[in-house]
Amino acid sequence: MRGTTLVQQIRPNVRRTKKSRNAVRADRVEEALRYYRVTGLREPQTSLRTTIADLLTDLRHLADREGFDMARIDKEAHLNYLAELTLR
Repeated sequence: MRGTTLVQQIRPNVRRTKKSRNAVRADRVEEALRYYRVTGLREPQTSLRTTIADLLTDLRHLADREGFDMARIDKEAHLNYLAELTLR
């Protein structure tokens, strides 16, 4: 493919505009939530806020089943989030 970079040849859907890492993270989870809303909840019209709450609830059930301490995981995730805010 003449005139394109190797990255464009491998991944033609790579964005042309530079987004922050946190914007990319938000995009990534938004896509996962869209999938979860339709296939997991089977309620494509559910609000984003409700979908997040339902996913968190289901994650808690999974953590219980696997013997994980969800409060500890949530605390770790919050610390990671705070650290990522400063990276920009």
